[in-house]
Amino acid sequence: MSVETTKEFVSKLELKHGQKVLDVGCGIGGTEIYMVEHFVGIDLSINMISNALDCAIGCNCLFEFEVADCTKKTYPDCTFDVIYNLSFEPRTKPALFRSFFKWLKLGGKVLITDYCKSSGPPSPEFEAYIRQRGYDLHDV
Repeated sequence: MSVETTKEFVSKLELKHGQKVLDVGCGIGGTEIYMVEHFVGIDLSINMISNALDCAIGCNCLFEFEVADCTKKTYPDCTFDVIYNLSFEPRTKPALFRSFFKWLKLGGKVLITDYCKSSGPPSPEFEAYIRQRGYDLHDV
C-alpha cells in the first residue's frame, strides 16, 4: 500500500492521543508510524516482525510486535481503541470479527481493507497467483 493510501486510511480513523491500536497482519509495521504512540502489531512471519522491530527503532512511541496467529491470539476484553487490518482469509473472518468486538473498547473502530481486482479476466499469470494464494477476489 502506498504512503498516500496509508495516510488516507489512518486519517479516517481520527486517532487521538493516548489511544491504543492493534494492527493484525502488520507486516514490517510501516503503517504504525502514521498512527499513534502506542500500537501492537502481530504477524505470522518472523521475518516481517524482525523488520518491523528494525523500522521502529528510534520511533518516539510505545510499540509491541509479536509473531502470532490472529486466529489463536487472545487479548483482554476492551483493550484497543482501533483494530486495523489490510486483508483476511475469508474462512477466518467470522471468528476474527467476534474477537475484534470483544477486544475493542466501547466506541472503538475497526478498519479493514481487502484485496480486489479490476473488472475483466485477469492475466494468466495473475490468475495462477490468485489460485495459488486461494484468494477470492472481486471486481471493482
